[in-house]
Amino acid sequence: MFTRKSMQSPELQRLTRTVYLFGSSVNGPYGNMTFGADGRVKSRRETNEHSYRLSKDGLLSFLTPSGQISSVLAAGPNNSFVPLSGRPHYLHPVLELGSPPAPSSLAPVFLNTVPKAGTYLLARALEHIGYTNAGLHVMDEFLHDNRGVPEQEIHWDPSSREVVVSSHAVATVLRPGEFVVGHVDTPQKLQDIKKTGITFLNVIREPRSQLLSMFVFLQKKVKPTPAASLWQSMEGIDAFKGFLLSSPIRQWVDQSLIMAGNHRFLRYEDVLAAKPNPRGLTLSLSRKLPKAIAAVKGEKTSTYIRDDRRAVSDFVKAPEVLAMLEALGAMDLSRKYWPELN
Repeated sequence: MFTRKSMQSPELQRLTRTVYLFGSSVNGPYGNMTFGADGRVKSRRETNEHSYRLSKDGLLSFLTPSGQISSVLAAGPNNSFVPLSGRPHYLHPVLELGSPPAPSSLAPVFLNTVPKAGTYLLARALEHIGYTNAGLHVMDEFLHDNRGVPEQEIHWDPSSREVVVSSHAVATVLRPGEFVVGHVDTPQKLQDIKKTGITFLNVIREPRSQLLSMFVFLQKKVKPTPAASLWQSMEGIDAFKGFLLSSPIRQWVDQSLIMAGNHRFLRYEDVLAAKPNPRGLTLSLSRKLPKAIAAVKGEKTSTYIRDDRRAVSDFVKAPEVLAMLEALGAMDLSRKYWPELN
Protein backbone atom coordinates (compact mmCIF):
# COMPACT_ATOMS: atom_id res chain seq x y z
CA MET A 1 0.00 0.00 0.00
CA PHE A 2 2.90 2.35 0.75
CA THR A 3 6.06 2.86 -1.22
CA ARG A 4 9.42 3.35 0.48
CA LYS A 5 9.22 7.01 -0.46
CA SER A 6 5.78 7.44 1.13
CA MET A 7 6.94 5.67 4.29
CA GLN A 8 9.46 8.48 4.75
CA SER A 9 6.93 11.31 4.33
CA PRO A 10 6.68 13.65 7.32
CA GLU A 11 2.91 13.16 7.48
CA LEU A 12 3.14 9.38 7.68
CA GLN A 13 6.05 9.52 10.10
CA ARG A 14 4.08 11.76 12.41
CA LEU A 15 0.99 9.55 12.14
CA THR A 16 2.92 6.38 12.99
CA ARG A 17 4.72 8.00 15.94
CA THR A 18 1.52 9.17 17.63
CA VAL A 19 -0.87 7.44 20.02
CA TYR A 20 -4.40 8.71 19.40
CA LEU A 21 -7.64 8.60 21.32
CA PHE A 22 -10.06 7.09 18.81
CA GLY A 23 -13.75 7.74 19.14
CA SER A 24 -17.07 8.70 17.66
CA SER A 25 -18.80 12.05 17.84
CA VAL A 26 -21.98 10.09 18.56
CA ASN A 27 -20.82 7.31 20.90
CA GLY A 28 -17.83 8.95 22.57
CA PRO A 29 -14.26 7.66 22.97
CA TYR A 30 -13.38 4.01 22.30
CA GLY A 31 -9.70 3.83 23.26
CA ASN A 32 -6.15 4.29 22.01
CA MET A 33 -5.25 3.69 18.38
CA THR A 34 -1.91 3.58 16.57
CA PHE A 35 -0.87 3.11 12.97
CA GLY A 36 1.81 1.09 11.24
CA ALA A 37 3.80 2.31 8.28
CA ASP A 38 2.55 -0.76 6.37
CA GLY A 39 -0.99 0.64 6.28
CA ARG A 40 -2.39 -1.48 9.10
CA VAL A 41 -4.07 -0.27 12.26
CA LYS A 42 -1.85 -1.57 15.07
CA SER A 43 -3.59 -0.83 18.34
CA ARG A 44 -7.37 -1.28 18.52
CA ARG A 45 -7.84 -2.93 15.14
CA GLU A 46 -11.53 -3.62 14.44
CA THR A 47 -13.49 -4.91 11.44
CA ASN A 48 -14.32 -1.41 10.23
CA GLU A 49 -10.85 -0.09 11.12
CA HIS A 50 -8.65 -2.94 9.89
CA SER A 51 -6.29 -0.85 7.78
CA TYR A 52 -6.01 2.73 6.58
CA ARG A 53 -4.98 4.94 3.71
CA LEU A 54 -3.43 8.40 4.08
CA SER A 55 -3.77 10.62 1.02
CA LYS A 56 -1.47 13.44 -0.01
CA ASP A 57 -4.13 16.00 0.93
CA GLY A 58 -4.31 14.69 4.49
CA LEU A 59 -7.43 12.53 4.29
CA LEU A 60 -7.31 9.38 6.41
CA SER A 61 -9.60 6.56 5.28
CA PHE A 62 -10.37 3.50 7.39
CA LEU A 63 -10.75 0.26 5.45
CA THR A 64 -12.43 -3.08 6.18
CA PRO A 65 -10.52 -6.35 5.55
CA SER A 66 -12.07 -6.45 2.06
CA GLY A 67 -10.77 -2.95 1.28
CA GLN A 68 -14.08 -1.11 1.59
CA ILE A 69 -13.93 2.41 3.04
CA SER A 70 -15.84 2.60 6.33
CA SER A 71 -15.06 6.21 7.21
CA VAL A 72 -12.99 9.16 6.07
CA LEU A 73 -11.38 11.71 8.40
CA ALA A 74 -9.90 15.08 7.52
CA ALA A 75 -6.78 16.54 9.06
CA GLY A 76 -7.62 18.88 11.93
CA PRO A 77 -5.55 21.17 14.13
CA ASN A 78 -2.59 19.90 16.16
CA ASN A 79 -2.26 16.49 14.49
CA SER A 80 -5.91 15.59 15.08
CA PHE A 81 -8.41 14.16 12.59
CA VAL A 82 -12.11 15.04 12.39
CA PRO A 83 -15.09 13.26 10.76
CA LEU A 84 -15.63 13.88 7.06
CA SER A 85 -17.79 11.04 5.70
CA GLY A 86 -19.07 7.62 6.73
CA ARG A 87 -18.93 6.76 10.41
CA PRO A 88 -18.36 9.95 12.48
CA HIS A 89 -14.95 8.99 13.82
CA TYR A 90 -12.28 11.27 15.24
CA LEU A 91 -8.65 10.93 16.34
CA HIS A 92 -7.20 13.09 19.11
CA PRO A 93 -3.44 12.83 19.79
CA VAL A 94 -2.55 11.93 23.38
CA LEU A 95 1.16 11.12 22.92
CA GLU A 96 3.53 12.18 20.13
CA LEU A 97 7.04 10.75 20.10
CA GLY A 98 8.43 12.95 17.34
CA SER A 99 11.21 11.94 14.97
CA PRO A 100 12.49 8.39 15.48
CA PRO A 101 16.12 7.68 16.32
CA ALA A 102 18.61 7.12 13.52
CA PRO A 103 18.16 3.83 11.61
CA SER A 104 19.32 0.99 13.82
CA SER A 105 19.66 -2.79 13.83
CA LEU A 106 18.79 -2.84 17.55
CA ALA A 107 15.31 -4.20 18.23
CA PRO A 108 13.13 -1.83 20.30
CA VAL A 109 13.00 -2.71 24.00
CA PHE A 110 10.33 -2.47 26.68
CA LEU A 111 12.19 -2.62 30.01
CA ASN A 112 9.63 -3.75 32.57
CA THR A 113 10.61 -4.09 36.22
CA VAL A 114 9.20 -4.45 39.67
CA PRO A 115 9.82 -1.06 41.33
CA LYS A 116 13.38 -0.74 42.65
CA ALA A 117 14.72 -3.59 40.51
CA GLY A 118 17.46 -1.86 38.57
CA THR A 119 15.29 0.06 36.12
CA TYR A 120 17.69 2.93 35.59
CA LEU A 121 20.86 0.86 35.86
CA LEU A 122 19.60 -1.22 32.95
CA ALA A 123 18.44 1.92 31.14
CA ARG A 124 21.98 3.28 31.40
CA ALA A 125 23.34 -0.06 30.12
CA LEU A 126 21.01 0.03 27.11
CA GLU A 127 22.18 3.56 26.35
CA HIS A 128 25.78 2.31 26.56
CA ILE A 129 24.93 -0.31 23.92
CA GLY A 130 23.58 2.40 21.63
CA TYR A 131 19.88 2.61 22.44
CA THR A 132 17.93 5.88 22.74
CA ASN A 133 15.76 6.37 25.81
CA ALA A 134 12.30 7.56 24.75
CA GLY A 135 11.98 9.36 28.11
CA LEU A 136 8.75 7.66 29.18
CA HIS A 137 8.00 5.73 32.38
CA VAL A 138 5.09 3.46 31.47
CA MET A 139 2.46 1.76 33.61
CA ASP A 140 -0.56 -0.30 32.50
CA GLU A 141 -2.87 2.54 31.52
CA PHE A 142 -0.83 5.70 32.01
CA LEU A 143 2.72 6.99 31.84
CA HIS A 144 4.94 9.73 33.19
CA ASP A 145 6.36 11.85 30.40
CA ASN A 146 9.89 12.62 31.56
CA ARG A 147 11.13 14.15 28.31
CA GLY A 148 12.98 17.37 28.99
CA VAL A 149 12.95 16.86 32.78
CA PRO A 150 16.37 16.91 34.50
CA GLU A 151 17.30 13.36 35.42
CA GLN A 152 17.64 14.11 39.13
CA GLU A 153 14.06 15.46 39.22
CA ILE A 154 12.05 12.80 37.39
CA HIS A 155 10.93 10.96 40.53
CA TRP A 156 10.01 13.92 42.72
CA ASP A 157 6.54 14.69 41.34
CA PRO A 158 5.90 12.36 38.38
CA SER A 159 2.11 12.54 38.67
CA SER A 160 2.32 16.15 37.42
CA ARG A 161 3.39 14.70 34.05
CA GLU A 162 0.88 11.88 33.91
CA VAL A 163 -0.61 10.97 30.52
CA VAL A 164 -3.49 8.50 30.26
CA VAL A 165 -2.43 6.04 27.56
CA SER A 166 -2.26 2.27 27.15
CA SER A 167 1.13 0.56 27.61
CA HIS A 168 0.34 -1.65 24.62
CA ALA A 169 -0.23 1.39 22.42
CA VAL A 170 3.10 2.89 23.53
CA ALA A 171 4.90 -0.34 22.61
CA THR A 172 3.53 -0.19 19.06
CA VAL A 173 5.03 3.23 18.27
CA LEU A 174 8.59 2.47 19.37
CA ARG A 175 11.20 2.13 16.65
CA PRO A 176 14.44 0.12 16.33
CA GLY A 177 17.14 1.50 18.60
CA GLU A 178 14.64 2.92 21.11
CA PHE A 179 13.42 1.82 24.54
CA VAL A 180 11.04 2.73 27.34
CA VAL A 181 11.01 1.74 30.99
CA GLY A 182 8.03 0.93 33.16
CA HIS A 183 6.14 -1.17 35.67
CA VAL A 184 3.37 -3.07 33.86
CA ASP A 185 1.77 -5.68 36.11
CA THR A 186 -1.49 -7.06 34.68
CA PRO A 187 -1.38 -10.35 32.73
CA GLN A 188 -3.36 -9.09 29.75
CA LYS A 189 -1.22 -5.98 29.28
CA LEU A 190 1.95 -8.05 29.54
CA GLN A 191 0.65 -10.43 26.89
CA ASP A 192 -0.46 -7.56 24.65
CA ILE A 193 2.99 -6.00 24.78
CA LYS A 194 4.67 -9.34 24.13
CA LYS A 195 2.51 -9.89 21.04
CA THR A 196 3.82 -6.69 19.43
CA GLY A 197 7.13 -8.49 18.88
CA ILE A 198 9.08 -5.92 20.87
CA THR A 199 12.02 -7.14 22.96
CA PHE A 200 10.58 -7.52 26.44
CA LEU A 201 12.93 -7.37 29.45
CA ASN A 202 11.29 -8.28 32.77
CA VAL A 203 13.20 -7.87 36.03
CA ILE A 204 12.26 -8.97 39.55
CA ARG A 205 13.98 -8.41 42.91
CA GLU A 206 14.06 -10.30 46.21
CA PRO A 207 11.13 -8.73 48.07
CA ARG A 208 12.83 -7.93 51.39
CA SER A 209 15.66 -6.18 49.56
CA GLN A 210 13.15 -4.40 47.32
CA LEU A 211 11.20 -3.10 50.31
CA LEU A 212 14.29 -1.80 52.10
CA SER A 213 15.39 -0.04 48.92
CA MET A 214 11.95 1.49 48.38
CA PHE A 215 11.83 2.63 52.01
CA VAL A 216 15.04 4.64 51.56
CA PHE A 217 14.13 5.81 48.05
CA LEU A 218 10.78 7.31 49.04
CA GLN A 219 12.42 9.35 51.79
CA LYS A 220 15.12 10.74 49.50
CA LYS A 221 13.70 11.09 46.00
CA VAL A 222 9.89 11.32 45.96
CA LYS A 223 7.50 14.07 46.96
CA PRO A 224 5.70 12.60 50.00
CA THR A 225 2.02 11.74 49.91
CA PRO A 226 -0.03 12.43 53.06
CA ALA A 227 0.49 8.79 54.12
CA ALA A 228 4.23 8.99 53.44
CA SER A 229 4.46 12.24 55.40
CA LEU A 230 2.96 10.42 58.38
CA TRP A 231 5.31 7.43 58.42
CA GLN A 232 8.30 9.61 57.57
CA SER A 233 7.61 11.56 60.77
CA MET A 234 8.22 8.37 62.75
CA GLU A 235 11.53 6.91 63.88
CA GLY A 236 13.34 3.63 63.23
CA ILE A 237 11.37 0.47 62.71
CA ASP A 238 8.09 2.27 63.43
CA ALA A 239 8.67 4.31 60.27
CA PHE A 240 9.38 1.10 58.35
CA LYS A 241 6.16 -0.49 59.64
CA GLY A 242 4.22 2.59 58.57
CA PHE A 243 5.84 2.36 55.15
CA LEU A 244 4.83 -1.31 54.85
CA LEU A 245 1.23 -0.56 55.80
CA SER A 246 0.95 2.09 53.07
CA SER A 247 2.71 0.07 50.32
CA PRO A 248 1.10 -2.23 47.69
CA ILE A 249 3.21 -5.22 48.71
CA ARG A 250 0.75 -7.84 47.47
CA GLN A 251 0.62 -6.09 44.09
CA TRP A 252 4.42 -6.16 43.81
CA VAL A 253 4.49 -9.84 44.79
CA ASP A 254 1.84 -10.67 42.20
CA GLN A 255 3.70 -8.69 39.54
CA SER A 256 6.85 -10.69 40.17
CA LEU A 257 4.95 -13.99 40.09
CA ILE A 258 3.24 -13.06 36.82
CA MET A 259 6.46 -11.94 35.14
CA ALA A 260 8.49 -14.92 36.33
CA GLY A 261 5.73 -17.43 35.67
CA ASN A 262 4.77 -16.33 32.16
CA HIS A 263 7.72 -14.49 30.63
CA ARG A 264 11.46 -14.55 30.37
CA PHE A 265 12.87 -12.67 33.32
CA LEU A 266 16.03 -11.49 35.04
CA ARG A 267 16.83 -11.26 38.74
CA TYR A 268 18.04 -7.86 39.89
CA GLU A 269 20.74 -9.49 41.98
CA ASP A 270 22.25 -11.11 38.87
CA VAL A 271 21.96 -7.85 36.94
CA LEU A 272 23.80 -6.00 39.70
CA ALA A 273 26.62 -8.54 39.46
CA ALA A 274 26.71 -7.98 35.67
CA LYS A 275 25.73 -11.63 35.24
CA PRO A 276 22.15 -11.56 33.92
CA ASN A 277 20.74 -14.98 33.11
CA PRO A 278 21.00 -15.43 29.30
CA ARG A 279 17.67 -17.27 29.35
CA GLY A 280 16.00 -13.96 30.25
CA LEU A 281 17.49 -12.17 27.25
CA THR A 282 17.45 -12.28 23.48
CA LEU A 283 20.59 -13.72 21.89
CA SER A 284 21.78 -10.26 20.85
CA LEU A 285 21.35 -8.75 24.32
CA SER A 286 22.88 -11.78 26.04
CA ARG A 287 26.08 -10.94 24.20
CA LYS A 288 26.04 -7.19 24.83
CA LEU A 289 24.26 -6.48 28.09
CA PRO A 290 26.67 -8.01 30.67
CA LYS A 291 29.58 -5.91 29.43
CA ALA A 292 27.39 -2.82 29.25
CA ILE A 293 26.20 -3.31 32.86
CA ALA A 294 29.78 -3.73 34.06
CA ALA A 295 30.77 -0.56 32.20
CA VAL A 296 28.06 1.67 33.72
CA LYS A 297 27.76 0.14 37.19
CA GLY A 298 28.45 2.81 39.79
CA GLU A 299 27.44 5.71 37.56
CA LYS A 300 24.99 8.10 39.15
CA THR A 301 21.43 7.60 37.87
CA SER A 302 18.11 9.22 38.76
CA THR A 303 17.58 6.65 41.52
CA TYR A 304 21.15 6.55 42.81
CA ILE A 305 21.45 7.13 46.57
CA ARG A 306 24.77 7.11 48.36
CA ASP A 307 23.61 5.78 51.69
CA ASP A 308 24.60 3.13 54.23
CA ARG A 309 21.57 0.85 54.55
CA ARG A 310 22.99 -1.32 57.28
CA ALA A 311 21.07 0.81 59.78
CA VAL A 312 17.74 -0.38 58.32
CA SER A 313 18.66 -3.85 57.08
CA ASP A 314 17.56 -5.52 60.32
CA PHE A 315 14.03 -4.12 60.01
CA VAL A 316 12.97 -7.01 57.76
CA LYS A 317 14.16 -9.52 60.37
CA ALA A 318 11.72 -8.37 63.03
CA PRO A 319 9.23 -11.19 63.80
CA GLU A 320 6.16 -9.01 63.28
CA VAL A 321 7.49 -7.78 59.93
CA LEU A 322 8.31 -11.31 58.79
CA ALA A 323 4.82 -12.42 59.79
CA MET A 324 3.32 -9.71 57.60
CA LEU A 325 5.55 -10.61 54.65
CA GLU A 326 4.62 -14.28 55.07
CA ALA A 327 0.92 -13.41 55.03
CA LEU A 328 1.31 -11.34 51.85
CA GLY A 329 3.22 -14.03 49.97
CA ALA A 330 6.53 -12.19 49.87
CA MET A 331 8.44 -14.93 51.66
CA ASP A 332 7.02 -17.67 49.41
CA LEU A 333 8.18 -15.59 46.44
CA SER A 334 11.62 -15.20 48.00
CA ARG A 335 12.00 -18.91 48.69
CA LYS A 336 10.90 -19.82 45.17
CA TYR A 337 13.21 -17.55 43.18
CA TRP A 338 16.00 -16.80 45.68
CA PRO A 339 16.52 -20.11 47.52
CA GLU A 340 20.13 -19.19 48.22
CA LEU A 341 18.96 -16.28 50.40
CA ASN A 342 16.65 -18.39 52.57
